[in-house]
Amino acid sequence: MHHLDQSVQAALSQQVQPDETLVTPVPCRSRVTPDHQAGSEATQISVTVSETCTGQVYTTSALHTLLMQMVIQQAAKRLGKSYKLVGDLQTSITQATINACQGTVTLQVKTISTWVYRFSQAQQQQLKLIIRGKSKNEATVLLLRTPGVQTVSLSIKNGTIIPTDVQQIHLVFVETL
Repeated sequence: MHHLDQSVQAALSQQVQPDETLVTPVPCRSRVTPDHQAGSEATQISVTVSETCTGQVYTTSALHTLLMQMVIQQAAKRLGKSYKLVGDLQTSITQATINACQGTVTLQVKTISTWVYRFSQAQQQQLKLIIRGKSKNEATVLLLRTPGVQTVSLSIKNGTIIPTDVQQIHLVFVETL
């Protein structure tokens, strides 16, 4: 029976279109039909084994688009609008439940994504105002308290105090993944 399951699933896989994904495992029902009843005498018996499998597919790009919309909405709620997605989603189906009677499939999906904080021009100007005239240590502490800042490296040309003229302060943001 196991070999029959595999051959039926392989046959179904060949019918899947390029932008479709077959939901696995494919549910199959086996039916064994002997030509004689159990307990009857026979010199020869023939047993027919048939298997009915119902394959379900989903459109891969449509699922990706739906997941992308959901992840972006969740991120906006949890992180705020200043965070932006870097790269693409990594997705994997963790569970698939097929309801053959209703013709529906319920997928449990795990997504992984990377988000980075993006500072607007106004936020950058505000950061300059916060650190101007401060010592290197004071400026470092203030910047590390800022949401979205993970590490700080300051380079001051003359002395150990940040210039008071914000035009002389240059910020460089490095996104680390």
